[in-house]
Amino acid sequence: LDNVYSCFEWFGSHKLQITPFIYALLQDYLLVSSTSIEMDLYRKNEAGDWLIINYQAGDNVELKSINLSFPIEQIYRNLDLTPETESTKLS
Repeated sequence: LDNVYSCFEWFGSHKLQITPFIYALLQDYLLVSSTSIEMDLYRKNEAGDWLIINYQAGDNVELKSINLSFPIEQIYRNLDLTPETESTKLS
């Protein structure tokens, strides 16, 4: 995997791998939980550093890079969330 960046690491060994070209263009990256109403927004600031913004029930998610704002519950409407178990926490 030459010329691929691993720019985030979460949940142990899972990584986001993208090309340098896409990495340079990427401004926002949104991780959406499947077990609770929660999202983590990774946003690149002007210095090129990644900031993490955590959104939970009742919050309004703001994706500045595409001028989009929405209530977090809009993503979760009509979904049955899968509760997290001890076995899924360890995987």
